[in-house]
Amino acid sequence: MGLAQTRAMLDSDKPVTMHDFFVLELGSPVAADLALVRQLRQHSDAGLLVISAEASDALAPALLGGADMFLAQPLTAEQLSVAVGSIYRRAHSGHGAPAAWRLDRGGRRLIAPDGVGVRLSSIDLAVLECMARADGAAVSREDLALSLGWSEAPDPNTLHATIYRLRRRISRATPALVPLQAKSRQGYLFRAPLLAQ
Repeated sequence: MGLAQTRAMLDSDKPVTMHDFFVLELGSPVAADLALVRQLRQHSDAGLLVISAEASDALAPALLGGADMFLAQPLTAEQLSVAVGSIYRRAHSGHGAPAAWRLDRGGRRLIAPDGVGVRLSSIDLAVLECMARADGAAVSREDLALSLGWSEAPDPNTLHATIYRLRRRISRATPALVPLQAKSRQGYLFRAPLLAQ
């Protein structure tokens, strides 16, 4: 998958979790591609290898943005293979339980594991209440629509836009992986503990 395809996938809010690994080759200038590294990390905890010919300019921003490893070009096929294997093993060795998020009903805020609070609209709060009740299971589009007080057959684009705006609000507030994700042909789920208070 190229950079343009990856950007399109993130912009469309397609489920990024279906991918186990990303290798990004940064173009020149690297600034826009480095923003993509940060965006990818907020949407997925998959392995992320970044390669670039501009090592001095891109190394620190790529790693700070969430890359698991950075390789400077030129590189051999063997170096690439060893790096991918190393990251893949580490990514699948088990990280333990994901950190909990807290839903502060009274304050209408979502509290990220790093302590950052995200202000919520009444619609955002209703979406997250539904996710908290589901306790990690997927919530169908129909159930989400009903919890929002919408008709049984709402325009799917309206719900998609609602989830997209909420995800974007969370990702702008915290560098943590946004656990609110689409589940293909099922609906949406919150892939981390969500404690409602």
